[in-house]
This record gives sequence, structure tokens and C-alpha cells, in this order.
Amino acid sequence: ILGALFRLILVGVLFTDEELQASSVLSAPFLANVVGCFVFGFTKELSSLKVKALPAIFTVAITSWMCGSLTSFSSWNHDLLLKAFRKQPGPYILSMGIGIACFYSSVIFGFHMARAFLFVERVMCFRACHPLLEEKTFRYERTVELTHGQEPTIPVHVVDGATADEHPRSIVDLFVHTVSSSVLVNVILASLISLGLTLAIIFDTRNRAVWIACFFSVIGAFLRYHLSRINTTVPHFPIGTFTANVIASIISTIAFVISFANGVTVPSSFFASDLSAISALGRAVFVIQQGLCGSLSTFSSFAGEMHTLPVVKSYLYTCVTIVISQLSCAAILGFYLLAEHKSLA
Repeated sequence: ILGALFRLILVGVLFTDEELQASSVLSAPFLANVVGCFVFGFTKELSSLKVKALPAIFTVAITSWMCGSLTSFSSWNHDLLLKAFRKQPGPYILSMGIGIACFYSSVIFGFHMARAFLFVERVMCFRACHPLLEEKTFRYERTVELTHGQEPTIPVHVVDGATADEHPRSIVDLFVHTVSSSVLVNVILASLISLGLTLAIIFDTRNRAVWIACFFSVIGAFLRYHLSRINTTVPHFPIGTFTANVIASIISTIAFVISFANGVTVPSSFFASDLSAISALGRAVFVIQQGLCGSLSTFSSFAGEMHTLPVVKSYLYTCVTIVISQLSCAAILGFYLLAEHKSLA
């Protein structure tokens, strides 16, 4: 819910005019994808280096649920598709190149910032526990095991005869551990979010479609999470993420064709216009594209997999995903435009 809501807000921050968005080399979810990929990389790296401080459920909640809904592959793919059919080859190529480069770089930058954060936090923690400790240099090294499937490990540093794990945890560690490990806290948080979403759907008539889209984002994220469980079925090809991104892109294109056939314009953000003034069909398409498809697809996991796969397999996986998504959606939209003798240009 929060990931989808932040995505809609960030789209509105970047583009307040639909015509400006259509002609820009940046895709509509550009800012949301950059932020989501950074948070994904930061959390993933922090969890791999700081195994005991970050429970698995916290890592999954941030990377798979929030970042997966904050970033959207289907919206990015749809934006490219429209540029292609509007005969904008320059913006199409630039948008694709800039998007892939920036989203991938955001994941790497998140990795680096996590290492820097962990280094500074541990040094401050050690100095707080040992105020008279002489100046020392603490260095973190990732040791990747050769055995396939094992997680990277990190050497344990000894300070005055005591290991780092024996020192008191920082406030950040205690907060994360309490929130992620307490069933009661999670139930209360989920109940409050559900209650707030329900009240917003009932009373906020102007942005009701936004809140319904947030509700459908839960369904999309749930489906994507279960599809991710089959990622290891095909070696060096995350078939679950691939399936989620392609299916979401196809559904989004079908929804667009329906709206275009009925002359309905669907904004990509609730900042762009008053959604209550749009027809029921337009609001339904908005919910499907931004809620269901936006959260069913993900660019953060896609970019993370681009980094973790072997180089050749990574290029193959990236190209196959983008080409299949573009061709399948182009076939749907092209067939309709050809049959109706219409054009987007």
C-alpha cells in the first residue's frame, strides 16, 4: 500500500502536466523507480552484511513488498510503448537507455551506501561502549563463499577481547528487531493501515480511485511475491519476476486499449487532475494500471537480478524481458490500431 502510494506521489512530483510527460525522455515512474531501486539495494546489502540485526521478514517487507510496489516495470514499459507508437524514436531510445542505466546504478549506489552506513554505525557504537578506546580502523570485508547458494559472510572483528556481537545493539538495531519480530506490533500496524485506507475510500471522494488503487496494489504484490518463489526453477533466469513483469505489461496495455477505444484519458497520478471528474471507466483503468499492474510488476527486483546474475546471463535476461514485454504489448496495441485504422501520433 505504502509503496504504491509513494509511487503515485512521486509521479505527480516529477510530472504535473500530461503533455510534458508524453514528450519527456524520462518515463512517468522514473523518480519512483530510482528511489525504489536505491532502497532495495540498501536494504539487501544491509541484510547480507548485518545478518543478525535484520530479520528476514523485515528484509522481505522492504525489498519485495514496499520496493516492489514503489517501482513499476509495466508503467515504464507502457511509457516506452506510447513513445514508439507516437513515432518518437529519439525519446524512445533515450528513455530506455537512461532508465536502465539510472535504475541499475541506483541499486549499486544502495549497496555502497549500506556498507558506508554499517561502517559508521558500528564505529560509533564501539566508541560509545569504549570511550577510552584508542583510535582504530574498522574494515568490513565481504567474503563470498565458493559453495553455491550460501550467503556472503563477514569476518567478526575483536575489540579488547570481545566480539562485535557481544556489544549492545544500537537503537536502530533494537527498533528494527522489535518491529519485525513482534506479532502484536505487526497486527496493530496492519490494522491501522487497513482502517485508514477504508476511511479514505469512504470519505475522500476526490481521490477515491487512488485509495482503491492502493488496495489493488496489495493483490498485485501478493501475486508477484508468490511468483518469485519459482525464480530458481530455471537456472540463471528468474522466471517468476519475468512472468510478473510481462503479464503486468500485457494487462496494462489491454486496459489502455479499452480506455483509448472509448475516448477516455487516464492520468498517471492524482496530482495531474481531479480523478472524481473522470468517468467510471477511466477510474477503473487507473486502478488496474497503477494499482494492480504497477505492483504486480517490479523494477527493483529486476535491476537487482541484473546485478547478481553472471554477466552473460544478466544481459540475456535483461534483453529477453524487455524485448518480450515490448513485442507482446506492441502486438496488442498495433493490432487494435490497425483494425480500427487509428493512430497515436
